[in-house]
Order: sequence, then structure tokens, then C-alpha cells
Amino acid sequence: MADCRVRCITSMACLGFFVLDTGHQGLFVAWHQWQNSALPKHGCLTYEPDFYRLYATYEMTRQEFDIWVLDHPWHLRSGGNSLLHHDGPRFGLDQPEASFETDMAPNGKQLRVYYKSGKMYASYNSN
Repeated sequence: MADCRVRCITSMACLGFFVLDTGHQGLFVAWHQWQNSALPKHGCLTYEPDFYRLYATYEMTRQEFDIWVLDHPWHLRSGGNSLLHHDGPRFGLDQPEASFETDMAPNGKQLRVYYKSGKMYASYNSN
């Protein structure tokens, strides 16, 4: 059974690289967004995944943002904007009204979300 899972994971990784390398970025984005349960399903303005990170923006009110943060299963905590110097230029964002993040995992994985002017900005590192 474990051998079957390894083959399945390997096949999915190869399929993912093939899809990206053959110009099927739209298909990869749709698949990635469909299976991603960590981000909202509605209000998406931009969604830019690759194999190591994800940048996305969502339209929502501040109240919707606060509720989403409180209900998130990864237990987001108030962020110190320590990586805003990296995320900010990508989003064209400075001085967010609110920021939250997960603790960084030993392997570097972390979700960071920011809110400003009716938009949530999400940055996820999956190295």
C-alpha cells in the first residue's frame, strides 16, 4: 500500500511539472485553487501558485477577513510584518491595516495574510 502511495505522489509531481513546462499554467492554477482548502473559495482576484509559493488576493470586508482569520484551522496569530519587505513589493502593499501569520515550520512553510482597503493578500511559502 505504501508503495502505491509513493508511486501516486511521484506521478502527481511529474504531472505537475509537465503541466507547468508545457504551457498549461491555466490548468495548473485551476487545479491548485480547486484543491486548496486553506484559502477562501470566493472573492478571489488573483491566484498565482508555483511549486514553492503562492500569492493570492481576495476581495472581502474587514469583518469577513477577521472572521476568516479566527476560523482558520492553522491558528493564525497577529503578525509582526517581518516578511512584509518580501511580500509587500509583490502585492504593491505597504502599511497593511492588519496582518496575521502561522508560526514558521522547521521546513520553512508559513502562511501570511494581510488586509488593506477591502482586500486580503495571502502569501504561502511551501519550501
